[in-house]
Amino acid sequence: MKSRKAGTVTFVVVRSGDQGLGQWTGEARDVADDYRTLFGEPPPDPRAIALSIDANDTQSTAHTLFGRIAFMAS
Repeated sequence: MKSRKAGTVTFVVVRSGDQGLGQWTGEARDVADDYRTLFGEPPPDPRAIALSIDANDTQSTAHTLFGRIAFMAS
């Protein structure tokens, strides 16, 4: 999903809603495949990754704790 506020930002929404509320959850993503799906080409070497949680557009609240992030060769 393209950001409405920053034209160079594209979001991949992994989870939305209250399913799993109050529980620890884990995620595994193939970020190279996400990039290929979004942009139709292989990804360049990443210089940064951003993780976010956002509730301002829904005028609600949200809380998160990010744990260990690891990249593994596919």
